[in-house]
Amino acid sequence: MESKNGNGPADPKSKKPKFQFNFYWIYIVVAVVFLGFQFLSLTDGPKEITWKKFSNEMLANHDVDHIVVVNKETAEIFLKADKLKDPRYKEVANKSIGGGTSGPHYFFNIGSVETFNTNLEKVQEGIAQQDRVTVSYEVRKNWGGDFILNWLVPLG
Repeated sequence: MESKNGNGPADPKSKKPKFQFNFYWIYIVVAVVFLGFQFLSLTDGPKEITWKKFSNEMLANHDVDHIVVVNKETAEIFLKADKLKDPRYKEVANKSIGGGTSGPHYFFNIGSVETFNTNLEKVQEGIAQQDRVTVSYEVRKNWGGDFILNWLVPLG
């Protein structure tokens, strides 16, 4: 049997290319999923604000649920769920992929932890202890940046 172009016999097995699994495909899929979650989220992330706006508008109106200080540098502000319906917060009330609006909604740089704690105590002086905003502290690593600097750059 001749092939269509007349160059010799047709091999029925040569018509279908054989897919060979390569372990690197797993790395590619994981990288694409990771990048997708990083860059294709439905929210813009937290908005930067000033201490003045935070203390005069948000704390004064009891809109803040809690604060997370990250790496002793940044305060992430989480608003109360019922306050997100307020038109003032429509820019951060967008729903995320999971359907929630858990936050953080706003952030600002704190300078130093001591100064931040002192200022927060002053602002909340007239508020009952049980109604004060709770503050927690976290240390986070930049896994994506660390990975690129430690593994990909030396390979280049």
